[in-house]
Amino acid sequence: MAEAVAAMDALHRESYARYSWSHLRFLLSKISRGHFSPSIEDTPAAPMIRGRAVLIKPVGKTAHVDSTRLFTNLSDLGPPPSECVSTYGRCHVPRSPLFYASFDESTVLAELAPERDSLVYLINCVPNDGALFKTRLIGEIDYIRRFRRSSVLSHHHVTTKEILEWIDSANDEQDYVRLLTDAFFAEMFSRNAVTQNDYRASSALCSLMLELKGTDEPSDGEALYYPSVAHRGGMNIALTPKCFHEKARVVSCKVIKVDACFGFGLYKTHVVANGEMDSDGGIQWRTPDQNRVRNNA
Repeated sequence: MAEAVAAMDALHRESYARYSWSHLRFLLSKISRGHFSPSIEDTPAAPMIRGRAVLIKPVGKTAHVDSTRLFTNLSDLGPPPSECVSTYGRCHVPRSPLFYASFDESTVLAELAPERDSLVYLINCVPNDGALFKTRLIGEIDYIRRFRRSSVLSHHHVTTKEILEWIDSANDEQDYVRLLTDAFFAEMFSRNAVTQNDYRASSALCSLMLELKGTDEPSDGEALYYPSVAHRGGMNIALTPKCFHEKARVVSCKVIKVDACFGFGLYKTHVVANGEMDSDGGIQWRTPDQNRVRNNA
């Protein structure tokens, strides 16, 4: 307990800039000492929705939907190529991208925070039949301790029951170290990222749980559930590119236009086009009335 608390005290938010990413990772591994968030082999019950926002190309002084070329391949909407990732993110590190998604469109929009007159691509993905993800749940023990229910799993799920039973029987120092550690990690992920230093800390934690390339002793984790900061009550998931490409598939896609941003995560939108996908990952866009093919040229 003394070692865990000392490491937590060293990792207050203002200290992130003081340490290298590798040292942040070392301190976080020292805190955990194997007391990581629960690991399950499971797949999401709801479709995973990934979004990408693009500003509409203006014609003169006015943004015009038809002047903007639409992406024509699903590869443009999945995890970016490794060479294009040069910064730290909530869960990823440079040159090790992840597939980020949410489970409802309102959370996706809140995470993206698109500007008015933006186009937002939304792709719906589901696990392949029979596929199981090696999944970590950030702050799940802390959530169940506070609310007596899971943030993502059903009340009848075996993991939910096991955590509830363990919390109720916790009584020795190692039990309380694990409770404290999970609460500390939950708090870390509940904060808005003010600077890139905040992302360095959260990504260092994720590197201990996910298979991220270029990190020392990477985990074999494939997926990570974590709560949305931008949308209260929303939940996100991050998949490694390997997991996404081998264990998930896209079932539908569409493009919406943001007509108004009211604040507080409230947007007015309408569907610009629905995508028809071929076996090679190409997308043919059609307007909602299906009467004309959207010009991509």
